[in-house]
Amino acid sequence: MTSNIKHSITISSIDIENLLNKLFSKESMKDSYVRLFKNLINESPRVIEYITKIHFGTEFIIPEVGMLGYIPIEALRYSNYYNTYSNSEFIQHGYLPCKITEVRSLASYGPIVVQLPEIAEIENIVCSSINFDDFYTDEDLNKII
Repeated sequence: MTSNIKHSITISSIDIENLLNKLFSKESMKDSYVRLFKNLINESPRVIEYITKIHFGTEFIIPEVGMLGYIPIEALRYSNYYNTYSNSEFIQHGYLPCKITEVRSLASYGPIVVQLPEIAEIENIVCSSINFDDFYTDEDLNKII
């Protein structure tokens, strides 16, 4: 029987530094690598979350350009296109289909750029920057609806 219990852990800067020192222990530029990656991890806590998931074998989505999926319509609530899309025929259970067109740094605001479906009322192709937590695959969506 598998468990769906979520656990929360706290990792300090010292823990991260110790991890990086072990990881790069045989590298001639160890100190430079530790400084570089420690700063990157500090900029985006998501980095250490992914490293931990990889270490423990936890599956997660790695967004890639061209990947099809869905975003909750609420992810567009501050967009000029919110009203147009929220009343469109594309909405399924509160989610809008989309396609990833760009994946930015984990430290970026809105690290995933998605292209939204074409709508007659809008002349141009609409893209929106979203957070990792706002992108769902078919499999993810089937689990929550």
